[in-house]
Amino acid sequence: LREHIATDPTVCAGRPHIAGTRISVELVQDHVSAGYSVEQIQQVYPHLSIEQIRAALAYARDSATINDLRFLISLPFVQLSGFFRHSPH
Repeated sequence: LREHIATDPTVCAGRPHIAGTRISVELVQDHVSAGYSVEQIQQVYPHLSIEQIRAALAYARDSATINDLRFLISLPFVQLSGFFRHSPH
């Protein structure tokens, strides 16, 4: 999924964004926080693939700081269901 996320000081003020676009990971997070599903985000940005949107959410999850936990806790499980790492018990 990392190939879908880029950082470049000349794009999105250096913030992580979906590679080849000017859509920041933060913008995707904002849409999810507003209640959009991955599919609804794709309808707003039809040039993005579901995989790119999920990569942005995975990137946000993996790079979360303690201050970001409120956002992650607010996400419906169904939107992150493919991203939880399950360890065998």
